[in-house]
Amino acid sequence: MPTSDEAVKLQHDADAAPSAAEAVRAIDGIAPATGTARRVAEGVWWIRLPVAAGPGHVNVYALQDRDGIMLVDTGTNTPQTLQTLTEALRVLQSSCGTVRRVVVTHHHPDHIGLAGWFAEQGAEIVATPGTLAVARRMLHDKTLLRTPEEIGFAVLAGMKDLELAAFIRRPKRQYADAVAMLPDAINVISDGETLQIGRRCWRAIVGNGHAVDHLTLCSNDGLVISGDQILPGMSTNLNVPTDQPDLDPIAAWRDTCRRIGEHIDDRSICLPGHHTPFTGIAIRSRQMIASHEAVASRLLGHLQRPRTAIDCLAAIYRRTLSLAERAFLFSEAVGYMNHLANRGEIVGLRRGKTIVWQKQRRPRGDTIRRDVSPAISRPNNFSSEVDETR
Repeated sequence: MPTSDEAVKLQHDADAAPSAAEAVRAIDGIAPATGTARRVAEGVWWIRLPVAAGPGHVNVYALQDRDGIMLVDTGTNTPQTLQTLTEALRVLQSSCGTVRRVVVTHHHPDHIGLAGWFAEQGAEIVATPGTLAVARRMLHDKTLLRTPEEIGFAVLAGMKDLELAAFIRRPKRQYADAVAMLPDAINVISDGETLQIGRRCWRAIVGNGHAVDHLTLCSNDGLVISGDQILPGMSTNLNVPTDQPDLDPIAAWRDTCRRIGEHIDDRSICLPGHHTPFTGIAIRSRQMIASHEAVASRLLGHLQRPRTAIDCLAAIYRRTLSLAERAFLFSEAVGYMNHLANRGEIVGLRRGKTIVWQKQRRPRGDTIRRDVSPAISRPNNFSSEVDETR
């Protein structure tokens, strides 16, 4: 849940089927007090850290290793977060030792922010190749103003007039304000590799959708550290990045959920990046997918006539959004457009520098292709003409 890319957590999780929630159960509804660690499994402690945006917190996990503690995620690089985390770790150090390794699930500031600080204390940092590449690029991006590429992406999505002017004027948040500089030497972990931590073996599942090369860890005894891939009580943000306007993050996220499902059962415990650890991971995944399908259904009704991605924000979120919220969330609306286009259900239509979308017209008896793939382009679903007849 990054400061710059995910400042608002306004998802549509209420669309999920109510009956599904009955099988998603918190293992311990009491969050750790500030500066403390709560044991959630043998050799695993849950620490909650403050975050300024979104749900107001992030979860990190301390795992007992043979030679000290392995920390999964770190919180943001702020004095308050550092104080809270070091207080919690101090309690564990007498029995577990110091932090020797830090594993980062993805590049968002609330997950990677203090990794560089721990590296300065001598800890080894472990991250996926994509996480490392994006974090390094963003740490060195010092631009305060919107780039032509960012402005062009907003126009492509349908932003215009006063809203576009406000978007251009609003200074970008600096990634380096919340993320410590990373060391040159970082150990890379890739999909399918394993980590031996204490007596547990953890398999790395690297996926996309929420963040580039997002890491989920599945242990051989039923624990899943999911980062922001699977969350209870809120949806995962699936935004389209400016430099990949055709990306389909929903398909990529669903594919990652499917692969995680191959390594869990009904007794598996999810240790998420936000809110409370829970059981019922497969049910929760289906619940989140149902939420996206409910939004897709609303959008198909909304796109009986041509509309831009920005025009569809009300249909997705079902409430009036502020300009700041719209500036963040429009890229997720673009993701829905790309996803429905890749499914063959809508078509993109050029109007100058903007794309408008409408429901695909099909001959009677024709069926809509329902398969979902992580394709990132829509060459067969794009037209240069607008059908105004609907």
